[in-house]
Amino acid sequence: MVHTVADVLAATARRTPDGVALVHAGAHITWAALDTRVSAFAHGARERGLRAGDRVALVLANRTEFVVAHYGAIRAGLVSVPINPQLTSHELAQRTHDTAPSLVICDASSEVAVREALMTNQIGTSGVIAVGSPGWGDLIRPDRVAVPATAPAPESIALLMFTAGTDGRARAAMLSHRAMLAAVEQFGALDPQPLAHDDTMLLSLPLVDPQALNGLLGLAVSVGATVVLERRLDPDDAFSLLEREGVSVVAAAPSLFTDWTSRPEVVQALRGVRLIASGQAAMSPAVSSQLLTLTGQRVWEGYGMVEATALITSTSGLPSSAGSVGRALPGIELRVLDVDGDDVDEGDPGEVMVRGTTLFSGFWPDGVNGPGPDGWFDTRDVAYLDDDGDLHLVDRRHDLIVVNGFPVYPREVESVIAMLDAVAECAVVGVDHPSSGQAVMALVVAVPDSALSADEVLVHCSVRLARFKRPTIVEFVDQLPHVASGAIERHRLRSLR
Repeated sequence: MVHTVADVLAATARRTPDGVALVHAGAHITWAALDTRVSAFAHGARERGLRAGDRVALVLANRTEFVVAHYGAIRAGLVSVPINPQLTSHELAQRTHDTAPSLVICDASSEVAVREALMTNQIGTSGVIAVGSPGWGDLIRPDRVAVPATAPAPESIALLMFTAGTDGRARAAMLSHRAMLAAVEQFGALDPQPLAHDDTMLLSLPLVDPQALNGLLGLAVSVGATVVLERRLDPDDAFSLLEREGVSVVAAAPSLFTDWTSRPEVVQALRGVRLIASGQAAMSPAVSSQLLTLTGQRVWEGYGMVEATALITSTSGLPSSAGSVGRALPGIELRVLDVDGDDVDEGDPGEVMVRGTTLFSGFWPDGVNGPGPDGWFDTRDVAYLDDDGDLHLVDRRHDLIVVNGFPVYPREVESVIAMLDAVAECAVVGVDHPSSGQAVMALVVAVPDSALSADEVLVHCSVRLARFKRPTIVEFVDQLPHVASGAIERHRLRSLR
């Protein structure tokens, strides 16, 4: 009986024990070996005194140990809490304060920041284990194979994933076992099928992203496909990796494909690739068209969010209306409503409402702001449906900025800049960048007669924000545009440059 995604992994290990499950840094691990490590982690966590519902924070980059800890926590009845390892101790402090993890698994490079964050919260650091340390080796000892037999309830929480609230503060969305299994089933029901057991997928999207963790990795675990976990590769290394591992599917942020298409050897490098999936940000039509011309492959794109566990719509690599994000996944219902809550006419924009079994259970810890009693969730995104049923986004919530595949929420950056006494008002907007896709630009209204400089703003942000969130451009303006309600008129910000 399958109760969790960890049960799905166990079934795949029984079916194809000697198949290669993961590849990272040149090391290969089979499904049987991966399943054994997952069970060892689950038992090791239980031996440390963790009990059902306790949180395990994963401050890890894309690597085999992330998968072991994530599935191991779920197998033990614990709650997995992935956290971006690029965050500063200031940012980690907020996330660990809110979720109170009993165990923190981190990269060695993140250990100092993690310990600083826990000390800021006056939380003990005895539960911090760095991958590669003696503590990690003890946690996953080969003799640790017993696992709890109690199956969790479908609505119990398996995963907390962070997104930003309207005030810019990171909030943890509660994802149940029901939602996670439904996400795997939805990806598996796509036609054509994105992954098969004989595929090898290069997964360059960060595992802290829901599409990567709950969708693509979850589907790979289900069908027994091989996953190559790498985040940052220059084109030469990437092309060598594609050939060496026989990669047939590539899933990455648009910036990676932009880099690749500038190289003449891309055609040869992608000759064995049958599917290209882009995530986390919209790919420019020019790059998508260039990939189609060079490889004959249409890019798979979609529209998703943490609150929906993974994706809501997908183009499924099929011809679709220009600029659309595709159609609803199997089991997902969409409505587009006007300001009065009525369905808009076909082609008219409105707020996107979504309903389905993959929806979250509200925000941690009390489940607030989740789907309504009728199951519908207001995404606060604006879009329209065309006559083919394809969804076209007009405006994304929070004016999301994506830098090197990582989401940046303007209000989070703005709240940090606003801490400076010499800042009267500020706004943050994304601007195009040739290598990272987008960069963060801050527009600052200084207090009259203050001597605030751009360097002061940058230094202030450098100790409070992860590198990818920091503004690379700071411009001072006399005033910011506002609508009648007083809110910043964000679509006009770029024109102030």
